[in-house]
Amino acid sequence: MVPELQIKLTDLISKTIETEAEAVYFLSCVRKILEQENLKEKYANLNFYCNWALHSKLDKSAKRIIKTFEAVHLHYCENGPDANLPSELSRQMQDIARLDLFQAELLDFLTEFDLPQLDSIKPDAWVYFMHLYARIIRDCPLVGDESYTIVKELVTNIEFAREIIHNEQCFRIVWQVTDIQGRSGSHDIYHSFFVAETA
Repeated sequence: MVPELQIKLTDLISKTIETEAEAVYFLSCVRKILEQENLKEKYANLNFYCNWALHSKLDKSAKRIIKTFEAVHLHYCENGPDANLPSELSRQMQDIARLDLFQAELLDFLTEFDLPQLDSIKPDAWVYFMHLYARIIRDCPLVGDESYTIVKELVTNIEFAREIIHNEQCFRIVWQVTDIQGRSGSHDIYHSFFVAETA
C-alpha cells in the first residue's frame, strides 16, 4: 500500500499542487502513510496538520497550540496590545502561525520516503501550498476546553491583497483567538507567491 501512495504523492508533487482538492488529497495520502508505518508520534506535528485539514474542527489534539495562543492572549490582555512578548513565547507562536513545524516535518517525511520536495518543482511551491492549506482550514476551528484553557476557539482566515503587484499575489493568514469571556485578539502572517501573467 505504501509504494502505491508514494507513486501518487510523487505524481501530485511533480505536477505541482494547484487546488484545494489536490492539497486535501495530498494530505490524506501523507496521513495514510503515517498510520500504516506507525509514524504518527515521530511526525506528531505533520499528523496534526493533516488531521486539521480533514476535520471540521479539532479539540483535544489541538491542546498544545491552544495553550500557546492562550499564553499570548493573556500576555496582551494583562500588558496591553503594544507589549513585547517574551522571546521564547514569541518563537513558539511564530513557529505555529508561520506553519514552520508543519513545513519542517513535511520536509523530513518527504525525504524519508524518497519523495520530491515541493519546492524542487516550483520555487515558491511551499508558500502556494500554505495558502491552499489556509483556505482549507479557515472554516475549521480549534476548540478549547474549560478543563485546561480559557480559550473558546482559535480560528484562521486568509485574506488577499486587492491588487497583484509585479506578478506577486500577497496574502495574510489571520489567527484569531476568542476566550470564554468574549475577549478576542489576532495575529497576522504575511506571504506572497508568484502569479503567471495571463495573455
